[in-house]
Order: sequence, then C-alpha cells, then structure tokens
Amino acid sequence: MTVNTDNCACLAYPASAAAFAGDEDLSNVTVGSMNNSSDCITAAPGAGSVLERYANYTGSVTGPTQAQGDIVSFSLTQTSCGGDYGHGMQIYVDWNQDGDFSDIDERVYNQPAQGVGTETVSGTFSVPVTAVLGSTRMRVVVAEVAFPTATNYAETAYGWGETEDYCFTVTVGAICSGTPAPGNTLSTATTVCAAQSFTLSVQNPPTGVG
Repeated sequence: MTVNTDNCACLAYPASAAAFAGDEDLSNVTVGSMNNSSDCITAAPGAGSVLERYANYTGSVTGPTQAQGDIVSFSLTQTSCGGDYGHGMQIYVDWNQDGDFSDIDERVYNQPAQGVGTETVSGTFSVPVTAVLGSTRMRVVVAEVAFPTATNYAETAYGWGETEDYCFTVTVGAICSGTPAPGNTLSTATTVCAAQSFTLSVQNPPTGVG
C-alpha cells in the first residue's frame, strides 16, 4: 500500500458547484503553463464532477508549477451553455494547504466588472514567498451573480455557472541576493503632534526568499 501525501488530492475541501446546469460555463482555463479547454457536453473525469456544474480535473490535467515569489499569468474564457446573463469569475489557491480558500491572500483574482455572454479575462497574480511547498488545490469559478463582489464563491453556493478544480504545485523560490532598493519612506501624515498615531512604510517594499 502507498500512502498519498498530495494535499491537493487528499484534503477535504469545501463543496462548490452550481445548483443548476446551463448558462455560464468555463470553456478554457489557462494558468501559467497549464491550458485546459472543455465544452458543454463532456463531464470532467474526476470524482464528484457534474456536467455544467462542477469539474474535477485534479487527477487528469497537469496543473501549473510555480516557485515562491513568481508572477503567474492567467486567462479564463466563459462560454454559455444556455442563456447569457451577468456573471463574474474568480480564482483561488490554497497557499497554506489547510483545506480551504478562506485566508486573506487565497483569492488571487476577482473579476472587477460584471460580464455578459462569451468573454475572456486575463491578468497576473503572485505566488506568496510564504506559500507552503508542494501540491495544493486551485479553484476557478464562474458564477451568474452581480460583480464586483466580496463573496467567496469557492465556498458559497450559487445558482448557475461552474466550478473547476486543479492542482497547483509550489516550488522553492530563488534565494534573493544583493541590496534591495525600497525607495522613500512614506507616512500617513505629514505633520503630527506628540500623541497622534501615524504609520510609516517603504515606497517599494521588497519581497524575496532567504
């Protein structure tokens, strides 16, 4: 017997799926080196998959591999399997591998404006330098709801749309070297009295490993 230590496969993640089939559906998810296309008539092969509602690709699609501190490019395409209604897309990655998408840095993309009909959105996100090494879960959602939104649809029920799950592998980041150039020191106030609170920060805060 072999013990599987892959947290992407073994952790019990919160359920996320559309309540109804039809309407919005993710037809392409590209994150880093991963590019996966799907359609409205083929269910994903993974456990729990339901056509046009939830797709589990964790065991069938090779997910992206990125180092701590990397900038990751992505694009998401939504194609209707029915009507065209207002919707938005989100991406989540469980950076600390605790089996949820609730931590403050784990929503890496939240569509800033509502879309209607077939569309592609794209952008980048950063892998935290503190991300736990190894395989973890990445969840992509398109939900037929009003956007922008603060709601976490990786862990919240919705009516129409689709959730897709993938594995994301985090590798060790390159050890930083040299002297960072943080820029100026910034203050939340230009003139303060002795009892007044204020905050200091650097203009370009450096991040790195080591």
